[in-house]
Amino acid sequence: MFNDKIIKEMFFARLHLGHFSTKWNPKMKKYVFCKQNGKYIIDLIQTVYYLKKVCNFIKKLSIEGKKILFVSARMLIVDKLKHFANVTKSFYITEDWLGGTFTNWITTKGCIDKLNYYSVDGLKLYDSLTKRERLISRKQQSKLAKYYFGIKQMKKIPDVVFLIGQSDLKKAIGECLKLNVPTISILDTDCDPTMTNFFIPANDDSISSIFFILDFVKYYMLKGGKKISKRLVFN
Repeated sequence: MFNDKIIKEMFFARLHLGHFSTKWNPKMKKYVFCKQNGKYIIDLIQTVYYLKKVCNFIKKLSIEGKKILFVSARMLIVDKLKHFANVTKSFYITEDWLGGTFTNWITTKGCIDKLNYYSVDGLKLYDSLTKRERLISRKQQSKLAKYYFGIKQMKKIPDVVFLIGQSDLKKAIGECLKLNVPTISILDTDCDPTMTNFFIPANDDSISSIFFILDFVKYYMLKGGKKISKRLVFN
């Protein structure tokens, strides 16, 4: 079931706006309501349905204490995503995906350990370093932090990866598929629903659309499904 209010809120948050018909993936046809002014309009009734599925999955993960990695290279949502990950005690990557992040986990774990060393033990040794050694140390720490800060507490490959901007994340998707890591994706009309386990058909370019979805996800992650927004009626 769905209610009119949630559809209206999705509409005002621009979740329905897809890409121009010249830039779309025919596999998304099922989730398109119509074409208007050359653009595909996403069927918001289906958006509600698939958002329900994702939220129920998130609820299960939260209850079981599973960890989610949020991945996006969309610069406009970096600050929001970092804050979101901190609030929900999740992990995040907001830079370009480094090849081998999952498939060469030993190397990734080594980089994470080195970053944590700089953050803790490295500070104790800082005063004993020469000016040149301090400069080199700061550069190394800065480079590691750029790519690994959001996953510095990640002890193993996460249980699930939440992708925002599927078209930008081919390397991440490839590694998840190779290692059978479940994925959740926000799918715009240029995306491929066969490349993810769970998805929400919605505008993945609009900040308001992405934030709208993340707000619902946050409820389920923080409350384990026990306390959710009354705006979304799932019966």
